[in-house]
Amino acid sequence: MFLFHPRVLQRLVRRHLGDDSPNLTIPPLGHYLMPREVLLIGLEDENPDALAIIEGLNLPDPVILMPMPSAQELAAAASEHWLRRYWGHRFEAEVARAWQAARADNQDHATFGARGLVRVIGERAFHEARMLLEQDRRVVLDLDDETLCRQWVGFVTYLRYFVPGARAYFFPAIRDWDRLDRWLKDSGLDLPPPRHGRRWPQLLSRSRPSGFDGAPDYEPELPLNLPFGRNDPDLADGANTILPLLAKPAPTFVGETRAGTSPNRMAAESDRMAAQIEARCREALRQASALTRKPGWPASVWRDLAERLTPAMDLLATLLDRWSARGDSAPPGWVPAARLHLFRHGVQAAFRAEMAGRYGAALRHLCMAAHRYRDMT
Repeated sequence: MFLFHPRVLQRLVRRHLGDDSPNLTIPPLGHYLMPREVLLIGLEDENPDALAIIEGLNLPDPVILMPMPSAQELAAAASEHWLRRYWGHRFEAEVARAWQAARADNQDHATFGARGLVRVIGERAFHEARMLLEQDRRVVLDLDDETLCRQWVGFVTYLRYFVPGARAYFFPAIRDWDRLDRWLKDSGLDLPPPRHGRRWPQLLSRSRPSGFDGAPDYEPELPLNLPFGRNDPDLADGANTILPLLAKPAPTFVGETRAGTSPNRMAAESDRMAAQIEARCREALRQASALTRKPGWPASVWRDLAERLTPAMDLLATLLDRWSARGDSAPPGWVPAARLHLFRHGVQAAFRAEMAGRYGAALRHLCMAAHRYRDMT
């Protein structure tokens, strides 16, 4: 596996797919599987010094290429975020490469290639898979069916371990996930279910960054009353511990009990604050839902400014929360207002992504909005 500057990676991918395609658009990919010989030829022009080193290595075929995050991106998020993101992309690429190697060794493309996948999930679901992977910029446009099948298998396996329970929400056209799991197992991709025991798949353990002690998964807020996940064995078997937002425990508020304040009065004050926060969140949700498809230029300018300021506001509010938790004073009054703005911004971003047909991005923004709701409570 090699890290490259994103621009260099795009040029290498373009060289692989064909320089004679002037309209070819290369999105910012999270990873790319490149044939070994193509990589070595491309490095002759891009970086001859690196080629002199790489030529002496026993490289697998294909080679995993990943983009290197910039210094600005590294500074905007915690190291844990980037390590988990790197782990997820690396695991997804390792699964896709193992899948390709198994098909080449067994020569069973008819059963476990694109045509076999279509027989399992149907033409409509296969078309949905292509559309979502392209819209979320996980693959280049107009991939051949076999390569798309390989990338989709890697992505679905990534979802199962890094966002457990969410795969049916990404691909609602798939109605029988149990049948798909049997097909993956028969193909040789026999991986243990997520969150069952402590045994991790070998590919998951091997791709884990050194020095990172966290788990691969996290718990997004999923609306479990929707029909998408009802036929997902991971949810049915209790492998996923996600609860809907309204099923979370009642909000609790951090702070010392003031001298002379009775427990009943503290409970009443807590209930009043919880009701006030819930009312403000409902109003923010209503405002965020009232989007227009063609906003005026003042709204567009304000939206762009808010998007640029959101990471800084989130970081500052988190730091103030930690500072207040160690002391006796409550956080400044603007911190809840900032949290509310971040919640509203997340919902708005989710609605815009849904309008654009980028449903995976919409789900991610909704998860972020749910986390910010918990920060307020």
